[in-house]
Amino acid sequence: MVDIKGSNTLKYLLETTKVPLSEFQQKLGLPKNVDTALKLKEIGSTYNLKNNEGAVFETEDFRAVIDEYLKNKEKQAENLADCPFGKTECAFPGDCGRYVDANGDRQCDHAQ
Repeated sequence: MVDIKGSNTLKYLLETTKVPLSEFQQKLGLPKNVDTALKLKEIGSTYNLKNNEGAVFETEDFRAVIDEYLKNKEKQAENLADCPFGKTECAFPGDCGRYVDANGDRQCDHAQ
């Protein structure tokens, strides 16, 4: 894991973690035109962005997005290896006898 500090810029964060900007925009509400040259500790106050507790975003909020993204990416990689056809989408009723839909999204869990 990359050591993320509040003095790091968003550009640095994107380059070192390989987490797409769209992930931070979706999870933290960063604007489309966010200045990636800003330091992480400046972004919350610059754009008046607050977390669920009502506090201005801090570096820890960016870390949480990174951790979640990497965990999901790892899980997807594990599931892809689990699909005998290497599929990333497989709608009900599925293409093989291994179709499982534990989360009820009508997509095979082995392909997600």
